[in-house]
Amino acid sequence: MDVVTYSELVNMLSSHDIQLFDVRSPEEYQAGNIPQAVNIPLGTLEDSLQLSPEEFEKKFKVKAPGKDDSNIVFQCRTGVRSTNALKIAHQLGFSRCFGTEEVEKRWSKRAQAWRFPCERALFTLACAQWHRALLPLPLHGVTGQLFTLRG
Repeated sequence: MDVVTYSELVNMLSSHDIQLFDVRSPEEYQAGNIPQAVNIPLGTLEDSLQLSPEEFEKKFKVKAPGKDDSNIVFQCRTGVRSTNALKIAHQLGFSRCFGTEEVEKRWSKRAQAWRFPCERALFTLACAQWHRALLPLPLHGVTGQLFTLRG
């Protein structure tokens, strides 16, 4: 697999020589994302890459990637979805693109700037409370667990 290392990603971002596509879900993207990343969920990637350049730009507000571009990078949380995105792109003729491995973890550990709709501390606290509350109640389902959390 063609992988961009963390330091290569940082260099590409700082020089603005990158087309970074975050293939996580919209909810994950909204929870925090790397500046310059464009969210194209993995499930919609194939159709999105087949849009005309005009349609792509209208939908995503960025220039459409070209099949010969060498600065296309797919990013996710752990590298699994970016690997799948890379396979899809290669099948569509984007032969010079790259994936990443665990960029989210490395980005956060090095205190790089994330875009968050809310304070990171509040988000982290909410996630911790959510996970603690969900673990002891597996038989109640999400609806029952949410009811219990709100109660």
